[in-house]
Amino acid sequence: MLRYLSIAILVLLSASPLAVAPSAHAAPAAESAQEARAKALLEVLSKPRPERRAFVEQNFAPELIQRRGLDDLTGLTADLNDDLGAAQLVGVRAGGETLELVLKTANDERFELRLRFDAQARIAGLGLAPAPPMGAAPGPVEESALPAAVKALVDERIAKGFSGAVIVAKDGVPVFAAAGGDADRGARRANTLDTPINLGSMNKMFTALVIARLVEQGVLGWDDKVGDHLPEWPQARVRDEVTIAQLLSHRSGLKAYWGEEHDRRAAEIDTAAEYAELCDDQAPAFTPGERFEYSNCGFVLLGLIAERAAKKDYYALVRELVYRPAGMTHSDHYERDDAASLRAIGYLGNGQDNSKSLARRGAPAGGGYASANDLLRFTTALRAGKIVKPATLALMTTKHSTMGPPPGPGGPPPGAMQAGYGYGFGVLPGPNGAEGFFGHNGGAPGINADLAMFGSGWCVIVLSNQDRGAESLARQLQRMVGTRTPG
Repeated sequence: MLRYLSIAILVLLSASPLAVAPSAHAAPAAESAQEARAKALLEVLSKPRPERRAFVEQNFAPELIQRRGLDDLTGLTADLNDDLGAAQLVGVRAGGETLELVLKTANDERFELRLRFDAQARIAGLGLAPAPPMGAAPGPVEESALPAAVKALVDERIAKGFSGAVIVAKDGVPVFAAAGGDADRGARRANTLDTPINLGSMNKMFTALVIARLVEQGVLGWDDKVGDHLPEWPQARVRDEVTIAQLLSHRSGLKAYWGEEHDRRAAEIDTAAEYAELCDDQAPAFTPGERFEYSNCGFVLLGLIAERAAKKDYYALVRELVYRPAGMTHSDHYERDDAASLRAIGYLGNGQDNSKSLARRGAPAGGGYASANDLLRFTTALRAGKIVKPATLALMTTKHSTMGPPPGPGGPPPGAMQAGYGYGFGVLPGPNGAEGFFGHNGGAPGINADLAMFGSGWCVIVLSNQDRGAESLARQLQRMVGTRTPG
């Protein structure tokens, strides 16, 4: 889903001010073909799937359709609708072949939708990220004042309806921790720091660490081909060309598994092998290793490879190789009707729960649960070498892929620092000299999660059991920590 990529897309957006919508007294400017198509996209997001599919076919660039697939892009429009709902357009900036729209949602969240167009003004690329806060960005905070500044920000967000849990810590010790909202609105059960919350794609870190442990044990190799461990895999190019390293860094050319078959089978899917069946007819969309393209199917394959190599169930491997050494006691791939776990129920923007969108159990690509306290234990254990060796972690958090388009027209300016992806971890540069970090985010209908680990020992954990609940708060906290000053 596109929302899983917001951490990557964010760094591609220009920091220059956006033009606000014209006032009632200004003479309206002629609408460009790009603007007309952008507005038509916003209007079609809430339409039935056949209408959205027809729009994609008629208004997206043929090269993008060929690369991503018509079904995948149609699903992407549904994801955008989940993110934005009935959002109001409040700002537009045009720049050559790109157009950036600022949209305000019903709960006053602001998002920036960036569209890239081809010569015929057809949509050739798109990305969504939280918009920068209105007005001037706050100045750096002294490190000694961070706890109070973080508390003021989080308390304000909880008062405005934030539902979830937040921890900001240094060297494994919280400088601030709080939970807000309800894990179960019907039962009036409150969120706590021990409440398991759906992580979405953050689980990719755990899948990658399982693979890394098996590499350290000599059972797997980074450069092993898929066919070395899944010789029966039906797609020949995937079997014979794609490596474990390419799967880990989203350079395999595989895509997502969302679509009609997933929706039809979601309530029954319960194993890594069943998830893999949703991907077994996919050929690489480009030469494996050529570039980055986010791939949920790639991580499903990693889960299946881990099972085959270790001769153990994927979910058992995550418990044994990640949760147990980290001391994570409120984490698992819980089934969607598991009430005993006291997991948080996810809530959509309209107040409904997200049960209809949940699979029976999450995949190696995402959908497991963890509490905020467990994620703090995870970061501490990871830094201490209790999950993988320090040299292995260094390799996994090295940028092996560059996310987003290359510098130049439609992309960041030449020389700009771009977000990257390691082996299961996003690798993020700090904007304007701020400290960078590694980690992951995740999102799906009714849930949103973000984890950032800074080299200086700081970490920011934001989990939310509501639509878009973590993104903007996580960005503000990451900026606050990354730009702190001594004192």
